[in-house]
Amino acid sequence: MLKAFLDCFDKECNNKTTCFEYRKMLFRKGKDSLYKDKTTCFTARLTDVLPDGRLLLVDKEGKEHTYAFKEVQFII
Repeated sequence: MLKAFLDCFDKECNNKTTCFEYRKMLFRKGKDSLYKDKTTCFTARLTDVLPDGRLLLVDKEGKEHTYAFKEVQFII
C-alpha cells in the first residue's frame, strides 16, 4: 500500500502545482513543534517531505533530520 502511494506521489510530483499545493498544506509546516522519535522528545520544524516520503525536520541547532513512516510522532 505504501509503495502504491509513493508511486502515485512520484507521478503526481512531476506536476509542480500538485507538489506545491501538497507541501503548502502539511500539518505544522514551518512551525517549531514537539516531536518524539525512538530515543527522545525534541523541538523541530517540519520543512519538507522528500520524494521518497520521508519527513525533513530541522532542529533548533539547524541540523536536518529525516524520518520515514512511523519513525517520528507529533506531540500534541
